[in-house]
Amino acid sequence: MLGPRRVVALALLLLSAVVLSGCGSSLPPRALTAAQAAQVAAVPSFGVVAIAKAEYGNAGILRSQLEATGLFRTAVLEGAEGAAAADWTATLTGRCQNRRGGWIPFLPILTLGVVPEFARMELGYSFTLREAATGRTIDVPCEIKSTIGVGWLPALMNVLPGWSLKEPEETKSFRERLAYAIVSRAAP
Repeated sequence: MLGPRRVVALALLLLSAVVLSGCGSSLPPRALTAAQAAQVAAVPSFGVVAIAKAEYGNAGILRSQLEATGLFRTAVLEGAEGAAAADWTATLTGRCQNRRGGWIPFLPILTLGVVPEFARMELGYSFTLREAATGRTIDVPCEIKSTIGVGWLPALMNVLPGWSLKEPEETKSFRERLAYAIVSRAAP
């Protein structure tokens, strides 16, 4: 049986392993070029989009991401008020790499963050937009990328331009990239 001192020492060791190896940073998706930004700005509102129901709350996340693009007047979940009169319907077709939870940074965990690990991740969801009036569909694949680092070095990189502790999917560049992914495919 472990004595109280050993239990406390073991608990502190486990806590420090989690805290020290969990420090990190991310480099958000690259910004749009001036031509891409102008293409997005020139598009009128797409109206209302209804997000088809999906498992595990993913539809709610996609709803907030689509609304944040500024392309839609509003985004609602299927079955909510206003969904029947929606101009577009969004249907999830898959989760991108960052949403799969498949990357485990073993080196930072084993070395308490001394040895960093970096990964290039795809952000968001792949989905299909269907226009109610015409039946036209727009397929938006997983193509928005970000670099994520875990360990002490990535945590210190937060002082460098562009690097941040912020979740990459909550950045302005992600919203702009998602808007451009939709607009570039919607153009005739």
